[in-house]
Amino acid sequence: MNKSISSKFSIFAVILIAAITLGLSSCTNNDPISTNPGNNSPVIPEYVSAGTQVDDLQISEATMDNPAVLQNDMEPERLQRGMQFCQREPQFRFRPIFQNLNLTQTQLDSIKVFMQEQNDCQRIARAEFYNTIIVFIDRANTQRQAVIDSVQQGLLDRESAMQRFVQINREMHLAIANSGAQQTLRTALQACTETLFANIRSILTTEQLVKWDTWVANHNGPNPRRGRG
Repeated sequence: MNKSISSKFSIFAVILIAAITLGLSSCTNNDPISTNPGNNSPVIPEYVSAGTQVDDLQISEATMDNPAVLQNDMEPERLQRGMQFCQREPQFRFRPIFQNLNLTQTQLDSIKVFMQEQNDCQRIARAEFYNTIIVFIDRANTQRQAVIDSVQQGLLDRESAMQRFVQINREMHLAIANSGAQQTLRTALQACTETLFANIRSILTTEQLVKWDTWVANHNGPNPRRGRG
């Protein structure tokens, strides 16, 4: 009786261990980068694009104690990826559609170039936006320092200084709004995105185009147009 129970338990233990081993093996072989793990399909990177998304500016205002500061995240990695002023999820994630298109290696090589061009386009446009905005912030801080100097020299009382700071901050925000910098950025980003999508479309087969155009429509992408040809 005891031998029978022991034998059954041993068999159950072996089956359980085998199942756990198989499960662990399946997890460790799951490659999130490859298109089809275990075969010879090409590897597709996690291509993303911020598209035309632009975060609202976060600017701490000038005071007697602190200068005006642009507080939007300036993380170097995001800057290099063309994601400056875009803390939200990327507007476009391309890996699923690229996997679905069954792209050839030649097509993937072209897409790698297109994505780098798009990244550079986004990075330059967003950097130019930053350079425009920082001018107005620096101007406000120059005015702030003049107020502080006047207070220290006894030429301006603290209450008048506070009123002057309100004026300085108001003028800074108004100058940024009237500069048209954000609209200029959105226009540039739209051009970057349209060029990317057109270039990708230009190398696809007729069958791939059906899938691509459907995906673009479902993801609010730009209307189809010719690539660089």
